[in-house]
Amino acid sequence: MPADPPINGWRFMPERSAVPGPARPVPPDDAAVRMLHEQAAQLLAAEFRTSADATPADRQAIGEDIAARVVRAYVDTRRVAGDSISDDEERTLLDAVLAYLFGLGRLQAITDDPDVENVMVLRHDRVRVEYADGRVEHGPMAAGSDHELLQMIQRIAATGLQNERALTVAKPTLNMRLPNGNRLAAMHVVTPAPVVVTRRHRTRKVNLDDMVALGAIDAVLRQFLAALVRADLNVIITGPPNSGKTTLMRAMATEIPRGEWFATMETEYELGLHETGEFDWVVAVESREGHGDLGPDGRPAGEVSLERIFPDMLRLSMTRVLVGEVRSAEIVPMFDAMNTMRGSMCTVHVRHAGGVLLRLAELLMRYGAAGTLTGAWLTIVNALDYIVYIDMINETAIGGRRHRFVSHVIEIDGLGDGATPATQTIFGPGPDGRARPRLQPQRTCADLQRAGFDLQWLNLSDGLWDQPLPTLVGGRR
Repeated sequence: MPADPPINGWRFMPERSAVPGPARPVPPDDAAVRMLHEQAAQLLAAEFRTSADATPADRQAIGEDIAARVVRAYVDTRRVAGDSISDDEERTLLDAVLAYLFGLGRLQAITDDPDVENVMVLRHDRVRVEYADGRVEHGPMAAGSDHELLQMIQRIAATGLQNERALTVAKPTLNMRLPNGNRLAAMHVVTPAPVVVTRRHRTRKVNLDDMVALGAIDAVLRQFLAALVRADLNVIITGPPNSGKTTLMRAMATEIPRGEWFATMETEYELGLHETGEFDWVVAVESREGHGDLGPDGRPAGEVSLERIFPDMLRLSMTRVLVGEVRSAEIVPMFDAMNTMRGSMCTVHVRHAGGVLLRLAELLMRYGAAGTLTGAWLTIVNALDYIVYIDMINETAIGGRRHRFVSHVIEIDGLGDGATPATQTIFGPGPDGRARPRLQPQRTCADLQRAGFDLQWLNLSDGLWDQPLPTLVGGRR
């Protein structure tokens, strides 16, 4: 079994049975919060009845001012009546009202907690809170009823700061990014009761050195992954859900030169490369959901898919495109990017390394990018240079923890016998499951050397795998 990583982080923290957490502040009276929220919501609605052109940012700013006035009037009245309310309690009350007005209500404080990773809501009154250290606790009721829970999620979706979305009977699922960076998924109608899940990406600003420190890769693989990016090779990062694919992609992206003009394309913003301050010229693109009746093409009016956006991306002179997570039709713009540009990357869910190519072929055929399996294989070998697979071993059921690490790095080497993709496993699982050098690259050998990777590093003995190596020279930097 893989050895424990040297430091905590990237959800490599021990995940054991529940232990008491730190004491939390007593929340304000919910009845008072709901009353003040209703007052503020009515005043806000009246304010904007005559301001149809107001932006979501305008609404947020004015709503905060209205809420502050409503709470101050309530607190002043209570103080006149002889109640002792401190400034801190007033601030907590205002935060709670704002959470109802613009956020997740009773759940907002939990989702803002940096120690919380996942919040699962099954009906309005069943809330599961998962912490980074492995604790699992029951949270407060999410709302007073299922109807109130749905109203809250619908309001958040409709008033998104940049890209409004919807949760309706006709569209029973929702995926979006919350203002605090958390990812929200919701479902109703097709489930007996509403289901809501929020997920926090704890590691948003990360590089490959961090991945070494976390035990996910060793020093040799760190330099190899950096060389893949610097050599402008196309890479797909794969693995099971929640294995850290997006985190590794963020880390590899830091090898893109700071001044390069490139783009990210996602159905919901998740990579966040435009927010880290690491890049001066990254263009972040998010698809837009359609609303209303279906058009002649079978799509809802107003929908702007990544597939539709991509041809226009070519006109913006991008050097590379990072497509983010590929779950379905994103496979089409992803391979369009890899077939027309160099250095593109994406992530794909796959449960084992041996199934990656079949999964890609399946998606290409399902979403119309290839009519036959042979056509899918041709698309893959023409576009893709490397597959990086992240494995995860989950021992939480026996009181252990989750281990996440890169186990395979596979080079695509054109078509082989039987017109199927030929591959080389450059790094494969060692005794502990983590990737160790196996073979020399073939097709991409010269590219990697130009990017500064010394092929002799692949011949290092076990005792030197984790030793620091010279900084890469050459490549595009």
